[in-house]
This record gives sequence, C-alpha cells and structure tokens, in this order.
Amino acid sequence: MVRVKSRYLLCEINVTDRNRLFLLTEKDIYLAVKEAVARIHGDYGTAMCSTRFCVKYLNAQTGMVFLRFPKMGYKLLWSALPFITSIGTRSQKTPCFLNCLHVGDFKTITGVGLKPCTYKIVTFQETSKTACLFNR
Repeated sequence: MVRVKSRYLLCEINVTDRNRLFLLTEKDIYLAVKEAVARIHGDYGTAMCSTRFCVKYLNAQTGMVFLRFPKMGYKLLWSALPFITSIGTRSQKTPCFLNCLHVGDFKTITGVGLKPCTYKIVTFQETSKTACLFNR
C-alpha cells in the first residue's frame, strides 16, 4: 500500500484593514483558491484541486492559513496564489493577496507557522497585563 503524500503551504493573508480578516472563513478561502487555480490552469488545475485540496487552518488574528495540496501538483497551487486579489462572497469581497511563507510537510509548517502566532499572543498578553497595571 502506498501512502498518499501531501504538501502544505503556509500563507499569510495581507489586507489593508485588519478587521476584514474576521469576516473570512475557510470556505471563502477554499473557493477563492480553487477559482484562481481553475482560471490559471484550466480543467487540469480544477481536477487537481478536487482530489485532496483543503484549508487546514485559518487564524483570523494573524492572517495565517495552512493549505493542503497533493504533492505532485502543489506547484499549480503555488503559481496561482499571486492571481488572488479578493476573497469573499459576491456581496462582500475583501481585497487582499496571499503571500506564501513556507512550503513543506505538516510538521515543518506547524513549526514555522505557529511560532510567530505564539509570539504575538505572548506579547499581547504582556502588553495587556501592563495596561491593566497602569489602569489601577
């Protein structure tokens, strides 16, 4: 039996208004990426997206996204990311772009992707503690 291999892309969602990140869902990102791959690579890209592509993780605080794709076609996804200019439904589009930070397996992605998130959380907690001390 052969194990199915996947590649994970760690991407950062860059928006002008950080409050718009809270409006995005995993389904919106999934549909935007799938549409971009279909637009750039046609039927072949659509078929590659339909096999094992999914959004594994979305953090609205930091704008980090984990995208899973089959190993043999992850370059299709990677090459279509610059063509995403907005994410969302038809009535409410969020203008943004995706910046690919790292490509690898799940172990390396979580190591690279979660360190900045935990650092931001710790610094936020420290600043909130000092703000509480000054407000007393």
